[in-house]
This record gives sequence, structure tokens and C-alpha cells, in this order.
Amino acid sequence: WVKANQKTTHKQDRSVAGEFLTGVGPLIESGKLAGVLLQFPQRFHRTTTNRKYLSAVAEDFISVPLAIEFRHASWDHPSTLEGLKERNITLVIPDVPPIEELYHPAPALTSDTGYIRLHSRNAANWYEGMARRYDFSYSKEELRKILDGWSDLIGRVKQMFCFFNNCHKGSAAANALAMQDILL
Repeated sequence: WVKANQKTTHKQDRSVAGEFLTGVGPLIESGKLAGVLLQFPQRFHRTTTNRKYLSAVAEDFISVPLAIEFRHASWDHPSTLEGLKERNITLVIPDVPPIEELYHPAPALTSDTGYIRLHSRNAANWYEGMARRYDFSYSKEELRKILDGWSDLIGRVKQMFCFFNNCHKGSAAANALAMQDILL
């Protein structure tokens, strides 16, 4: 997976899509690109304008598998899942702190790919900057509960991805190894 650049997701500049796809061309040609992640910021709310932008961006990237990560709670709407299913775009399920404004979807499939991004559950530091936001280490019990949430869906996916973004002090690597131990 390759994350689309911030011009596309944060600045809503579609003009860079072609150059981006050219840049990942070798990955596409070698069959190594799982897809492109469109990770939108929390200020990207579910509005008519943003839904139209999202539709246009999906067309820009139609040649590659897409995954979309929303951060704002306004995207928790049945039409979000329906629209992604119609376009075969993977919904990223983020694990974030219990802050009302954040998007907290239940595990769901909008394509044949499952995708989890574990960021942090550190509500106290969420708005304190990137380094502090992701300063969190998941316990094995928390990781097991996350996996349990996917138990009904796991048999329906062709592939499942789990990314750790709790990168402060190497927690992501340690948590990935802990997840591997749980799965084995």
C-alpha cells in the first residue's frame, strides 16, 4: 500500500494524481502494489462538496485498488458504506481514541479486502501533535479485542491488512510482533 500525497487528500488538489500514478508505475507493473490509501484529515467532513470531490478522486485513481480512511465522525452514515461498496473501494477501519468527533466505524467490508489502521487510544494526547498523538502501545488484550471484532468478517476477505501507526518509541514494531504472536 502506498499513501497518496497530501496534495490529493489534505489540499484537495487532483492535478497530482497522474504524476503520482506514474511514480508508482513500477510497483503496478511488478504486481507489488496492493493499492493506494487515501487518508483524509479530520477536517474533511461529509458534505456535498467533499462527497463530490471524493467521487472525482476515485475516478482519478480508478486504475488501482483504493482504500479510504476517514477521520471525522460525519462519515458514519449508511450511504458512505453503500457508495464505497458500489465503487469497490476498501474502507479503512481506524482504531483511534474515544473522541466524539473521530470516525469509529465497526468492522465492515466494502470490498473483498479488510484494512485496519491502529493509531492510538491516547485521547489525552490526540491533539498535542503527531509525535504525542501516536505515543501509545497496545496491550495484547486490546489487540485480541480488535481481532475479535473482525471474527465474523474474516472469512469473507481475500486479503487482510493491519497497519500500526503508533510509531512513537518503536511501539508500532513491538505491537506488530505482539499481533503476530496472537495470530500464530
